[in-house]
Amino acid sequence: MIKITGKQLKGKISANDYKISPNPFNDFLSVQTDYSSPVNFIISDLSGKVIVDQVIERSKTMETNHLTKGIYFL
Repeated sequence: MIKITGKQLKGKISANDYKISPNPFNDFLSVQTDYSSPVNFIISDLSGKVIVDQVIERSKTMETNHLTKGIYFL
């Protein structure tokens, strides 16, 4: 599940519209998007609990070393 939303986004989001690296991640996660307007970036765990909910513009690198080992959805 990938959830990226923004006021000016219309239609479906393609995998070509953003880049997330590295995968898998440990200490940091970098997100880059081609959208010129701010977008919401959400990380959730397997149960659906939202862990991170941030607005990004074009790119963002965030520390993730506080997350416990597991599988996360972006």
